[in-house]
Amino acid sequence: MHGENCAIRTSRLKAAAGEVEAATSEFAQINYEENAEYHWSECGRAAPVAYANAVGHPHRSVLAFGFMTLPGIPSQYTLSVARSDWALLLADWRSLLPEGFAPWLLTKFGELLVSQPDGKIGMLQVSSFKYAVVAKDQTDFREWLVDPDKMSEWFLAPLIDRLEAAGRLLGAQQCYSFVQALGLGGALSVENITVLPIENHFYGWGKVFRKIGSLPPGTEVVARRA
Repeated sequence: MHGENCAIRTSRLKAAAGEVEAATSEFAQINYEENAEYHWSECGRAAPVAYANAVGHPHRSVLAFGFMTLPGIPSQYTLSVARSDWALLLADWRSLLPEGFAPWLLTKFGELLVSQPDGKIGMLQVSSFKYAVVAKDQTDFREWLVDPDKMSEWFLAPLIDRLEAAGRLLGAQQCYSFVQALGLGGALSVENITVLPIENHFYGWGKVFRKIGSLPPGTEVVARRA
């Protein structure tokens, strides 16, 4: 009987030791993952960056428990937005823009990102003759910058990299512009890109936008090089 009791106690001690070891391992894993960088997955749950990268889905970068790692605005793809003549430059675009907006970012392709009174970020795509809300606020916009697709969509980053590598650099108060606007069937290619003074870019395409807007619905617009 005594030997049997000893065996039972020994078995219980081993089981308890196993539980302690498992709990310790679990705690170490939790502690490790609490300090890992996370991305929001498409189903709205946090997933480690390593996993997101492995499956090819880079998502907005956050830390566990809501501590965000926000990327900076990519200055290599933007121009100074500090100007005193925005009212004149945007005169022909007013029908697209919301009331009370404030210029926020200007891309090297002359696309203007604005902050709306409700905090949302909108984008005036001059080359496409359209305006759209692209982020719920400035923080949301910056979170999306970890996504290469957004860098390409918003800043046309790959095109700028190719242009600058080829020595086609911007001078003061200049931006890249399309020879044939994307909204008129222009190609998203290096061959369709020129350099213009910023005011000419907004004025010139603004006049085209206004003329297009005055045409009857369904009118076919044919773009030709001058």
